[in-house]
Amino acid sequence: MCMLELVTLEYPYNECKNHGQIYKKVISGVKLASLSKVQEPKTMNKQAVYTDSTAGNPHYEVLEFQRMHQDHIFRVKGQKNDDTSISLTLLIADPNRQVRTINFTLYLDTDTALSVSGEMV
Repeated sequence: MCMLELVTLEYPYNECKNHGQIYKKVISGVKLASLSKVQEPKTMNKQAVYTDSTAGNPHYEVLEFQRMHQDHIFRVKGQKNDDTSISLTLLIADPNRQVRTINFTLYLDTDTALSVSGEMV
């Protein structure tokens, strides 16, 4: 959800007027309206990152996305660690060159939206 907000520059489910409408969409399997606004970003840099093959490590990719909004730079970088986790880094730079970075690992088998948002807070 955080990444969707970053890409679309709007809150997910902003088409809903209350929590009940959001709940109804979720349980009915109706997709968010903001998903239709997501296009293949022109500023996406996709680069392969190779680990030391002598250590027996497989090769994993890094995806990076950057967007500017109101003189702020937002950059999301994701790297697959293995088949069960992804390392994510969110960098936010304001016009005064103040930079904030949030790093966390997303565990694909166990993390939920609630646990990830709690960790980010």
